[in-house]
Amino acid sequence: MQNSDDNEQAPERERVVPAGEKAGIVDRFGIPMPQDLVIDRLERTRWAREFSFQDISGLSEFLRACEVPQGNYIIREGDEERFLCIMLSGEAAVVKQDLQGNKSELAVINKGAAFGEQSLFEGRRRSASVVSKTDCIVLVLTHDHLRFMEIEKPRVTCRVLFKLGTVLSERLRSTSANLVDAKTGIEPQAGIY
Repeated sequence: MQNSDDNEQAPERERVVPAGEKAGIVDRFGIPMPQDLVIDRLERTRWAREFSFQDISGLSEFLRACEVPQGNYIIREGDEERFLCIMLSGEAAVVKQDLQGNKSELAVINKGAAFGEQSLFEGRRRSASVVSKTDCIVLVLTHDHLRFMEIEKPRVTCRVLFKLGTVLSERLRSTSANLVDAKTGIEPQAGIY
């Protein structure tokens, strides 16, 4: 004879996104932002325009909001932290330092753009810095959260990775065109963000 308790299903555990790897930006500038506000703000970006509401809602569980004051590093060249950012408000500059220590502004990042995505794939040191030109609010996705999302939300992860592949492809095309222009004496265009 079966015990009546055997017929009952175990209560579902509430799923909690693990803290994941440390991202200094979250430690320094992290702010509380309710998930519904993250969804609303992300939904308004051009980066997420191809995503369904369901995709944005799923992704939002893994994002952390940060408010970065003007003049602060969002990403520092040479760092090993693995995260990408989506700019919700403000403006930042991509800055590269040459061997003599001279800094050059390569591009400007505006609202709705994502940046720092190479670190999610490579695991190498950052190739450039990103410095806030104004007060900025960014959403941060760490490598650990992306890997956890791969297990918990594979469809959303696939959409995010496809989007990141498209962004990287567009930037490679732009860089290639600028390289050809530079070799022929034409002034290169600003980077794509």
